[in-house]
Amino acid sequence: MPRETRKAFLELYLDLVLAHRADYGEALDQIRTEIEGRGYSRSHQHDLGIILKNLKKVKDSTLSEKLQKIIDSLGSPQHI
Repeated sequence: MPRETRKAFLELYLDLVLAHRADYGEALDQIRTEIEGRGYSRSHQHDLGIILKNLKKVKDSTLSEKLQKIIDSLGSPQHI
C-alpha cells in the first residue's frame, strides 16, 4: 500500500474517532491492516463501500469524501 494511502487511512481513522464514529474507525483500521497484510480484495472493497454508504446516510460529506478518495486510490481489488 502506498505511503500516501496508508496516511489517508490513519487520518480518516482519527477523524472518525473525533466525530464520535469510533465504530466506523475501528472497522476502517481493521480493513487497512488486512490490506497491508494480504492486499486489497473484493471483500475489502465491499466493506469500504458499506462504510461509505453509511457516512453518506448521516450526511457526513467531509468524511465520506475522504473515504471515497481512499477507495479511488486503491484501484481495483487484486483478489477475491
